Amino acid sequence: MAQSARVVEVLAPSGPAALPSSKFDIFVHNGLELFMRPDLLSDICVYEANSVEYKLSHLVDANNDESVLVMWALRGGYSSTKIAEKISAMQSLPQKKFIVGFSDLTAIFAALNKHHDWLCVHGPVIKQIENGTVNPKCIEQALDIILSKTTTLSIDNLKPLNSYTGDVNGKLVGGNLAVLETTIGTPWQIECRGAILFLEDVNEPGYKVDRMLTHLKQSGTIEGVRAIIFGEFRALESEVDAVNYALIQFANSMTCPVYKTDAFGHGYENTPLVIGADAIISAQMLTYNWDGFKI
Repeated sequence: MAQSARVVEVLAPSGPAALPSSKFDIFVHNGLELFMRPDLLSDICVYEANSVEYKLSHLVDANNDESVLVMWALRGGYSSTKIAEKISAMQSLPQKKFIVGFSDLTAIFAALNKHHDWLCVHGPVIKQIENGTVNPKCIEQALDIILSKTTTLSIDNLKPLNSYTGDVNGKLVGGNLAVLETTIGTPWQIECRGAILFLEDVNEPGYKVDRMLTHLKQSGTIEGVRAIIFGEFRALESEVDAVNYALIQFANSMTCPVYKTDAFGHGYENTPLVIGADAIISAQMLTYNWDGFKI
């Protein structure tokens, strides 16, 4: 690999996928080189890209590699909770660059943020970029974060789902609902008190969405949360009404503002959200910034 601080290192911390053959014009146009280890994937397991030990050492090595500008996840899938456990037990893991991904990466981001104060970019994965299933604007926004072209982003036109309104501020936390629920009772359980929580999910029926949200509330996980923003909850056509019902019922059970947007999630729109950033909701707009953050 060329010794250049313009390398996008592809990580595979979750499930397996065919490696992309393209260098991606959007990266090339920004002077970036895509790099994938030849041993990135293993047939050790049909639902994991590689061993837990490999995945953890890859993350640590890439974080320490001065030629690497950013770590970018190949895809989501399953197994990040196993790496989150290892990350949480580490004495020190100073952040040296951003890591980008979403979905199953939720657990890793929770551990990195909670135990090592990392800012993590919840945004498009490499397979989305390759398949053209994400808005190029979202990719550009993620690159603007990585290349320090911006330290502030916003999402407007938040739709209120309950009667609570007013300006709120707090640390931005969240991710995929199903994965986030698995952090409950673990050392990397997400911290929501005083925070603005964002949630999204895909292919979950309405009753499961209801059950997961109810568990978050009953477990005390979201006690003291300042506001909640639901992103896209993609569902089968037969489940759309049930999912929407679950979200609205939950919103009406809360005593903090709850909003809905389609600006992030598993669909075409996946606006990058910086976990750990300072955030404010005002006039139905979320603004988050990480001004002063230096890697």
